[in-house]
Amino acid sequence: MMVNNRNKKKTRLYVGCGNHRLDGFIHTDINILKNKHPNPPDFLCDMTHHIPLEDNNVDFIWSRGTIEHLTYRELVNHFLECARILKHGGIVRSVVPDFDKMINDYKKKKHLKFDEILPDLPNNNYVETFITQVLYHDHYYLHNEYTLKKILGSCGFSNAKIMKPGLTKDKEISKLLYDNELDVYKNWSHTIVEAEFDKKKKQEFKKFNLSYSGNLLNKFLIKFFNLKLSNYNKRRPCFPTKAWFVETITKINKIKSHD
Repeated sequence: MMVNNRNKKKTRLYVGCGNHRLDGFIHTDINILKNKHPNPPDFLCDMTHHIPLEDNNVDFIWSRGTIEHLTYRELVNHFLECARILKHGGIVRSVVPDFDKMINDYKKKKHLKFDEILPDLPNNNYVETFITQVLYHDHYYLHNEYTLKKILGSCGFSNAKIMKPGLTKDKEISKLLYDNELDVYKNWSHTIVEAEFDKKKKQEFKKFNLSYSGNLLNKFLIKFFNLKLSNYNKRRPCFPTKAWFVETITKINKIKSHD
């Protein structure tokens, strides 16, 4: 039986949500290890590998302070996943640190106070602020208007534009976005990019084979337990912590609830 979608509520997705929530959004993250929110994300997934939603099913995808934590190849894979699940004309919107703004702040000798003290990244003056912004914490790629528009265009998106807080094609959530974008945009050298998925636009990229792609065991562990086997994690030996077991049990319970 055909379903009439005209009266259906819009499907909006928040990727890399951490302990932050937006009303009316589906929330997803790769883990809940540092999640202080009483409710875990709606589901756990690796946004660079597979987002477990149907093709052509989502109207709006939002992230804040997330895509800079992805390598270039991971970001390509993520935007290709966004293209897969978005409807034609659906929107992807990202709030991300802007390298050009960082440079301008450095030239102006702007010294920012961070909420947390990072032992590996001192922040006593504007020079150290600049270094901390670039490297903070596990940033893997730097972005500006050029890099964002280029990668989005190559992944099947059109009309990529640099936006101001709350200024969006999806007028229903303009105020909500404004309230959640203004601070980082104004005070933390971030920029906002928004683009529309275009089914007719040729995708120049195909998904990259990341380190675990050819490993059947890792595919299984990632899908069902949010765990990947590797020799080292950021050049340090690692072992699952208590929080990992809590996260795993949460995911198993979610899987059982859908059976």
